[in-house]
Amino acid sequence: MILRLSDSISRALGVIAAVFLAAAICYFAVRMALGSIATQRENAASMNAATRWEPRNSEYWYRLGHFQEFNLEDPDPAGATASLQKAVQINPQYTDAWLDLATSLELEGDTQRAQDAYLRAERSYPNSAEVAWRYANFLLRTGDLPAAFSELHRAIQGDPHRAAAAFTRAYRADPNLDEILEKVIPPIPSVYVDVISEATASQRLAFAQIVWQRLLVLKPRLHVGEF
Repeated sequence: MILRLSDSISRALGVIAAVFLAAAICYFAVRMALGSIATQRENAASMNAATRWEPRNSEYWYRLGHFQEFNLEDPDPAGATASLQKAVQINPQYTDAWLDLATSLELEGDTQRAQDAYLRAERSYPNSAEVAWRYANFLLRTGDLPAAFSELHRAIQGDPHRAAAAFTRAYRADPNLDEILEKVIPPIPSVYVDVISEATASQRLAFAQIVWQRLLVLKPRLHVGEF
């Protein structure tokens, strides 16, 4: 009789535990679903709701911060900074959140913390051409040309299609042709071709000729359509 009673209690406890477990799973599943639905609506109220439903979801904090930062109708730089800081606290390897946080901090005039955020973005994704590009432009704005040229060089190495734009930005900051060729433009045939095209289009023919001479030294296999 005692054994049967014990078996009944064990089964009852097992059923109760299963019910509580199912309820917990349903509860969190519903929260996740509500959070996901909320983020699909491009407005601050819905995105704030998503962070309340899923406060440990770094993606939701990032989306909220991105919206607050780039909402042209009602920008909220301070709110963006707070949201993006939350995103990187939850996920310290969130590169996009670090980049947006850097932008937000710069808009608030805190260039030192903005630079720290760019450095954290680089540590989280060392080989990213996008990170190097955005950091380089920040350094150009702050006047740190040696560091900016180094980052532009890294950006072009990661994405050679950025060469023409990098040349334009570097030349605008410091029209020292030797410096640009040594510090910014890597010796890659396709890069030289793009720079020559950009220099020619902007009437910087002397520079285009210098780059052409360097291109010939590499003995590239050029196709007719490249010029």
